Amino acid sequence: MEPKQHQHESDILAYYGGDRSRTRITGTLPGKGVFVLFGNRSGSNYLVDLMKRIPSVSMRHEIFNAVNVQKMSDQHSLHGFEDYVRFMRRDCKTVHWGAKIGCIQLDMLHRFGLLDAFEGGSSIIWIKRRNIIAQAISHYIAHHNQQWASFHEAKGEMPEYDFDAIERIVMSCIKHNSDAELSLTVLNKSYHTVWYEDLIKKPFVTIRRIAVFIDEPFDKLGKRKSMFQKQAHSAKDEFESRFREDARKKLGLNFTL
Repeated sequence: MEPKQHQHESDILAYYGGDRSRTRITGTLPGKGVFVLFGNRSGSNYLVDLMKRIPSVSMRHEIFNAVNVQKMSDQHSLHGFEDYVRFMRRDCKTVHWGAKIGCIQLDMLHRFGLLDAFEGGSSIIWIKRRNIIAQAISHYIAHHNQQWASFHEAKGEMPEYDFDAIERIVMSCIKHNSDAELSLTVLNKSYHTVWYEDLIKKPFVTIRRIAVFIDEPFDKLGKRKSMFQKQAHSAKDEFESRFREDARKKLGLNFTL
């Protein structure tokens, strides 16, 4: 039975001519692997930016998307996924290294052998949001105006409120979290949960706890500001209020005794 694949895995496998052996990492990578597991609009870019300040760890962003694997492999004549991984960590000045991995990429990277390739083992930092409705609304707005980060300029219009569209994103967030938790449990992988809401309120405490989890030294964040900031849209609160009201009606919870 073929494993269920996301488009990233299917595209990478197709790029290697369907030869799964070219996706497998068979060698050993030095140091520890540190991976930030995330879903869309969970604050992962901000978290990775702060984690770069842990002195013994180098962090990258979304390097395991199929388009990035294909582009860099074409440019530098890389012949397999292991070549790609070693190329992407070549400039790291620390022995420990990691990157963001989407919830939809977790199984892929396990099948590729990345999570088990590090001499010092791999650690997974899972960033999630307690308020999944707010997460879905943020994704809904970004999908339309293409402002995926605070420093990007909006390229589209602010969308109209759409309960059905937001509900589909809410259910997608829930499914991604559920699938990732199942895989982590089946694989017996330990992980440290970071809640977006706590990260925003107490970034220093959050990063210190991560450093303790990965057993690496950490002093302080310093005064340098992150390039990633919380995005503010006046429509977010309105959309969330309307969605909660509509969802209560749909679930039959809008009643009084």
